[in-house]
Amino acid sequence: MPIHLLSAYACHTSPRYSADEAELTRSSLEWYKTLEPRGVQSTGQARLTPSKPRNLSPLQNVPPQQQHPTYNMTSNYEPSFTSSERTLINPSKSAPLLSSTTKPTTSTFQFPRDYHFPPFYTLQPTLTTLHAQLQKWSSLILSYCRFHKVFKLSIADAIETDLFYNKRLGKRLSREDAKEVIEFMRKEGRAEPVGKDGKEGGGSVFWVWWRNPEEWAGLIADWVDETAQKNTVLTLYELTESEATISQDFHGMDPELLQKALGILVKRGKAQVFGQEDQQGVKFF
Repeated sequence: MPIHLLSAYACHTSPRYSADEAELTRSSLEWYKTLEPRGVQSTGQARLTPSKPRNLSPLQNVPPQQQHPTYNMTSNYEPSFTSSERTLINPSKSAPLLSSTTKPTTSTFQFPRDYHFPPFYTLQPTLTTLHAQLQKWSSLILSYCRFHKVFKLSIADAIETDLFYNKRLGKRLSREDAKEVIEFMRKEGRAEPVGKDGKEGGGSVFWVWWRNPEEWAGLIADWVDETAQKNTVLTLYELTESEATISQDFHGMDPELLQKALGILVKRGKAQVFGQEDQQGVKFF
């Protein structure tokens, strides 16, 4: 039975069909309509955008304040779920991929509205729909990593967290689909395999560029100018772990990423790095 008829059938026949369940059904149908171009059908699957949906009168009784606005692929995300998990970052040399050296915050991450819809966790077959869906996943990952200061993302670890797994819905993005999303981000310049050959972590560990190395270099250079640190020698620990930088996005930065950013400043003649690997310092010009 097509999905819109099945939903309508459930509305009419279930005496316990709550207003919340009715709204979820109506919202899911709206999600399908906006993602799939009108009139397109997928082989062997229910039509995503029925041209003549049956009258779903029970859904019309849902109070207006509970109704979602019509979905727009180009609109900003509207948060619906929150998360306080901080399990995906690797900011220190000795810390594993599931650890954090930054202090937990009391605020929570606001998930976008797409996170609420079960179809979001299955990549769609239509190319135009798939491209829009990959963009949404990319935006979600970048926002999530920025909020939690995630610099390296391990797909094997992340697949078990709320980034890819919605416990409330019992839905998750598969590992293969997650790899496809990251590959899309790589092509867009927002992800990069870790290691020279990209095989570190079994080829499933990636840098997530919510800021790329050039952007990080610019951010550090701006901080040096604003705080009059030119011709001052700082240890790398002071630069990323001291109270002086606690309000900066580069506070708690992964050491390897810090080296990439400082290397860019060295090439520009704005910094000099010296000392042993475990006791390095930097002087800014």
